[in-house]
Amino acid sequence: MKAIIKKASFLVIVLTFITVPMSAQKVKKKDIKRMFVQFEQSILSKNYKKSLTFFDPDYKAEQHDGMLEGKTNQFLSEFLAGYQKRKNIMTVPELSDIKSIKLKKIKIDRPNDEAEAVLIVRLKNGKKLTSLTFLTLKSKKEIYLFGGVG
Repeated sequence: MKAIIKKASFLVIVLTFITVPMSAQKVKKKDIKRMFVQFEQSILSKNYKKSLTFFDPDYKAEQHDGMLEGKTNQFLSEFLAGYQKRKNIMTVPELSDIKSIKLKKIKIDRPNDEAEAVLIVRLKNGKKLTSLTFLTLKSKKEIYLFGGVG
């Protein structure tokens, strides 16, 4: 009887370690695209509280809550900062000037459960900003932004 309990316990532990990483492995590009559409909608509708839910909790705590002392507009603007095409000019957009945020490219790094994405932030004045951002992939429903690089 003890041998059966030990085997069952071992099996539960092994299955736990196998299934947890596998949930992130199921994340597809369409899941990331869906998340970015929701993120864009939250920015355009000025629902910045919702926008913050798309960020990795640890990243948000360190950057937004800590370094920027809860300055949400600054946090989001700096996250969406990017370079203008053919110019080496970094631009930090005003959130109210953003017309759209589109996902141009996704590269998934499955071994590390991360991805990088190239965003095109279109401004109302016609300028386009290209921004690189990173994501952590925990599951189809837990895809989080962290570390934007304009």
